[in-house]
Amino acid sequence: RSLKVNKVNHPVSLSFDEEGLRIEGDFNAAKNSKNTKTVCCIPVPAGKGPDPTLLPIDNVYILNAFYHERTRMIQIHCVLPEDRTVDESPADIYKFIYSVDDDKKEDAVAFCEELVKQAYTDIKFGKKLLVLINPFGGQGKAKEIFEYHVRPIFESPKCDIEVRYTEHQGHALHIAQDLDIHAYDAIVTVSGDGVIHEVINGFLKRPDAREAMQQVAIGIIPGGTGNSLIIS
Repeated sequence: RSLKVNKVNHPVSLSFDEEGLRIEGDFNAAKNSKNTKTVCCIPVPAGKGPDPTLLPIDNVYILNAFYHERTRMIQIHCVLPEDRTVDESPADIYKFIYSVDDDKKEDAVAFCEELVKQAYTDIKFGKKLLVLINPFGGQGKAKEIFEYHVRPIFESPKCDIEVRYTEHQGHALHIAQDLDIHAYDAIVTVSGDGVIHEVINGFLKRPDAREAMQQVAIGIIPGGTGNSLIIS
């Protein structure tokens, strides 16, 4: 499937197949240099690395895609590494925004719907998340880490986010132990190792421990001092 769009009156071609999403014609000239070319706003060393116009289609990269009726624009939200040639490169959220001609509206809506459908094959879109933040751990930056770096990524695919702050040692254990496991798709901890251990122990203390561990996924955002669990 393909779609012709525009960026500041410059034509851009969007297309996707089983290999991934391609964005061709979106060049950010301000970031060009002799050794670097920019495609889709992603710096890629010339002659190295993967196809710079190709974004793998899965929910790790593609967060959401939609047509905005009022602005007549298409938006594609992705999480992409800063350097796609380096393993474990830092990543950030990118929002590709293009204008759509009036006669392409239906095509744009269909393009976005099919892209999201293919990205989230067999995976629920818009999950319900319980986020547990330890505001006292580490250097006290867990809240800042979540609000500025994590929340935008969760909000883009329309996740329903409920945030709770742990107030004392053992608080997360009691939350997990008493949790309605059918009300959430995942618990996400933003802390060091303490809160995640409490969540697991809280699940294990439940009479339905096996079901709880299978029903509710557990995510870890490092926000403490040691973070040895996530590092290992």
